[in-house]
Amino acid sequence: MPVNTASMSAKTTVLEERTSLAKISPRVANNPTGLSKALCSDGGQYYPGMNTEVINFKEPNIRKAHSGSPLTYDNKILGMVDGGAKLVDGKACVWAIPAADFNKLFNQGTPLSKPMQSCDQGGIENKYMYSGLRSDNPLLSPEEVRQAKQFENPMKIPTGGGELIQLYHDYRMSFGEVYETLFDDEKQDLIEILDAEESISLEDLLDKTIDLYVEDVTGITLMIPSQCRLSRTADDYGTLITTSSPGGLITMSVYISPNESMDNGLQAMSAFKSYMATSGMILQPKDEDVDDFTDDEDNPYYSEHIEKEGSNQNGDVQSGWYADLIINDGDFLAVIVTVNDWAGLDNQPDELMYFYLMETCASLCDFTIY
Repeated sequence: MPVNTASMSAKTTVLEERTSLAKISPRVANNPTGLSKALCSDGGQYYPGMNTEVINFKEPNIRKAHSGSPLTYDNKILGMVDGGAKLVDGKACVWAIPAADFNKLFNQGTPLSKPMQSCDQGGIENKYMYSGLRSDNPLLSPEEVRQAKQFENPMKIPTGGGELIQLYHDYRMSFGEVYETLFDDEKQDLIEILDAEESISLEDLLDKTIDLYVEDVTGITLMIPSQCRLSRTADDYGTLITTSSPGGLITMSVYISPNESMDNGLQAMSAFKSYMATSGMILQPKDEDVDDFTDDEDNPYYSEHIEKEGSNQNGDVQSGWYADLIINDGDFLAVIVTVNDWAGLDNQPDELMYFYLMETCASLCDFTIY
């Protein structure tokens, strides 16, 4: 909130139930160690621990920088937005602490040191204590204002029902920051792939910047290399967002379809597969590449991962694509990275680097963990 602003508008959300951090999502339940490591650098069990009760959200419209906000209902405080981890496996992760645990949290905290002054004493001000980067904050430098304005207006996306959802640029980070949030097996997979490359290394990727976009209604999070620009088209089911590498050899396509139920989401996925089949792209996963949590009462989730290579008459790899299809509580997301000229990619190290950036970003495009 900018300085000299007298009041803030309330944000309304819908709470679902109490759960534990380890069970907050099927994606975390199978790997709570990853969340634990994201919460604290040494992977220790601080408050809230993996089995501590937290409040889950049903409506995914709480975003980064809302941490610390009170949750109120009928003049009573229910809890406090926590979040705890900026990214878990590259995904935003949000929850709230129940008010019943406030005393526990307070007693486990670290007391302020005596020399420390509060922000309203001695002219001490923190220009970043507001919800996101806003160009109307008078304490920002001209360059910071320019950067804020660049992403201030959301991308408005039409849905099949004629409504609009909005894709916000949440923040920009280095690929190194994203890499540190990955689960250990994903890090190892990337290391092994890059070890076989002669022209680029992991270090070449770490300094590149990644943009994170978030859609408030569905909770979809998209990761895109910063040098890539987005364009969009719409059909009866949803919206297709496309981007390409700076050299144009790699294309990344993102399809978003909001739906009311898992059945509707599965229908949207089936229609998307049928459409892609008309262009020769058969989206059929192997059994081990399917995560099926459609029967989960609290967090229904389903995903498929597909990889395919195309060869020329000599048997050499000519093209390839990589796809993730995800349904979360009915909402459908498809992300596909396509390479049409693999030989050309091998001869351009910069483009090859963007292939690995986009491939990692595609695997991390998902839904916010609530």
